[in-house]
Amino acid sequence: MLQRNYSRVKPIVTPRFSLSCTETLMSKLGNIAQTHDLHIQVSPERLSSGLLNVLEVLKYKVKIGLGTDVAGGYSYSMLDAIRRAVMVSNILLINKVNEKSLTLKEVFRLATLGGSQALGLDSEIGNFEVGKEFDALLINPKASDSPIDLFYGDFVGDISDAVIQKFLYLGDDRNIEEVYDPELSQENRMQKQQRVLGLLEKNS
Repeated sequence: MLQRNYSRVKPIVTPRFSLSCTETLMSKLGNIAQTHDLHIQVSPERLSSGLLNVLEVLKYKVKIGLGTDVAGGYSYSMLDAIRRAVMVSNILLINKVNEKSLTLKEVFRLATLGGSQALGLDSEIGNFEVGKEFDALLINPKASDSPIDLFYGDFVGDISDAVIQKFLYLGDDRNIEEVYDPELSQENRMQKQQRVLGLLEKNS
């Protein structure tokens, strides 16, 4: 990774095996967990180890984002992580653990800006604020063999909430036209920019 010069790849410390993790290390990791965390729900569901109460965690100003876990789960899709976070929050509401559940917009924020904050990268990526790098997906809800059904009313306004919700709840990799990564070379970035502009003109 260092040879490839991926500037955002950082070393981390995490307990992988209880017998090799000292009491001091666990204590220091606990301190980190009090301020930074990732919500990875699929693994606890499969292992029957619990449901994370994100709303309760956020009360303590913990920087939390969404994550995936192929080793302990069965999906690396952030869309799946978004859906499961909403579902778990609704379950906690149904069981009267919370008085409200996370909205889709709140969970989407955890998947984007929340993740960059948890990783200490929110000054560079996470949203479209001026000065940040363009780290984004180009989504085509009308893609060939798309799992999303669209209707005329979905396109009222500049960016319809209905279309965004349908992608987050129903979409998959077939709807992702481009992945725009700031780590790409300048040449690749220019090619993708032209591709984006072409698609925007085609659909305008």
